[in-house]
Amino acid sequence: MSYVSSTSTSYANVFKHDPDVIGRDITGSIATYAKWKIYGSTTSGAKLTVRATTPLGQTICEIETTGLTDIDWSEVTTNQLIYTESLLESDGLRDGLDYSITFEIKSSNGDEVRLFGITMVEGDSLSEFYFGTVEFKTGLSNIFGLAGDPNLDVIYYSTKATSGGIYSITTDGVTTTTLASGVAKAGSIKTDGVNVYWADNDGSQAIHRVVITGGTPESLYAGAGISNWTWIGLGSTKVYASSGDYANIVSIPKAGAESVTTECAAADVADIIEDGTNIYYGPTNSPGGKLMYRVLPPTGSELELTSGTSKIYGMADDGDNLFITRANGTMSRIDKATGEEFVLINTGIIPSGKAYGVAVDKDGNVYTADIQNGIIYKTYKTW
Repeated sequence: MSYVSSTSTSYANVFKHDPDVIGRDITGSIATYAKWKIYGSTTSGAKLTVRATTPLGQTICEIETTGLTDIDWSEVTTNQLIYTESLLESDGLRDGLDYSITFEIKSSNGDEVRLFGITMVEGDSLSEFYFGTVEFKTGLSNIFGLAGDPNLDVIYYSTKATSGGIYSITTDGVTTTTLASGVAKAGSIKTDGVNVYWADNDGSQAIHRVVITGGTPESLYAGAGISNWTWIGLGSTKVYASSGDYANIVSIPKAGAESVTTECAAADVADIIEDGTNIYYGPTNSPGGKLMYRVLPPTGSELELTSGTSKIYGMADDGDNLFITRANGTMSRIDKATGEEFVLINTGIIPSGKAYGVAVDKDGNVYTADIQNGIIYKTYKTW
């Protein structure tokens, strides 16, 4: 789970709900009737205190937890509700105005406390987590790949079916648009902000792209004589491809080609990221669980960024970090500079073997696909 934490006995670790940043205006009826649900946990007997204030210094709520169970953070799969209900009208907030609400936390004794999520409730309906991991979109069939647009408030997803598709969905979860239909079992997808790229996984091994507004797909490679592609990567000038049953990472120019170029040996690859400096990939079997890379051009030695016991299924990049899904159903952030891994979605949320696509939107929020239950999860950025 994503969280903010503190060991300070004074208020610290500010989280600000800003309508200009998050796109959620506290206006109209919301301003006169809004409830907050706050989730958190503590260890070692510490009490977590949360304070919420307006820019004018009005205190909306200031609550201290009581009776929360000590938790092993590595096993956290659910949030504990610690507070609910705060009527904004009682604090003199007026209709029709936008408000930035600041949340601060502190520890009663200096031991670590963690704040996992803040949700706004209108009436009896759940509105939105301002941070934490939530179900972003449900009821999807055969979802597999995800990609985040670097410029627009949209993400893209693919459906791995005999007659699947490529779709965009706005980051508020409201509007879904079909970009291409009749797609043959698309695996992972990538975007450069102009086109969305994918490879057929039905035996034809073709590589395609479609403009982000939708239209007729363009064929970039016919795929003759090459193993099924499941995973693709994208560089400034190249499209990379490989799969779990192929011994190399290959590439074609973005404009397309009649044949592929072998970039490097890499057996049992799961997903590919190229950032202009390195090419990253996750071997699915041997050495399973490790995240490997090669310095560009990838003719040199294979290097290890981080290790693990559960094989990697999907990857995304925000510049400083890689985000990976693993076979055990987790999603993690990996610091490119140090290789340190931070688990953002722990076990028990997405079934084992079913966490595949991962994407980062332009604001740094991370999306993960649960292919068994047809759910896209959204983890709000707190790092």
